[in-house]
Amino acid sequence: MSEVLVHVDVEEGEALTPSSEVTLPPERIEAGVRAALAPLADVKGVAHVLVHYLDRNTLVEVQVHVDPGLRITEARDIARRAKAAIEQLPEVDEAHVDVEINEEHRWERLQYSRPSPSAIASAAAAASAMAPPLAGASKTA
Repeated sequence: MSEVLVHVDVEEGEALTPSSEVTLPPERIEAGVRAALAPLADVKGVAHVLVHYLDRNTLVEVQVHVDPGLRITEARDIARRAKAAIEQLPEVDEAHVDVEINEEHRWERLQYSRPSPSAIASAAAAASAMAPPLAGASKTA
């Protein structure tokens, strides 16, 4: 594994880091993103908007639905215009737009709960057991 993305939900009143400010809650950023995409006639719908806070930056991932009869170059152009519209929002530092052309493939907002500390510890132990030993390291019992 070369890269890991960790998503942390911030509870209301909870700061991202002790010295940072949350510019807007994710729901308001999502509303702004949807409003920014509304004037784009080629965007037939917004399947989901995910908001990530990374350092002091706000990144959004958006999946939009377009006409399934479009050519790839046309869909790519719509994605570029959608990205530009989203990145005009002052609260968004970077946007990633995925284009969905299959009308039957609809994303549903993922509902999940936070894992318990014991579940996290168990997953970490399992991952550690599967990892190959580092070169030159010896296992001790």
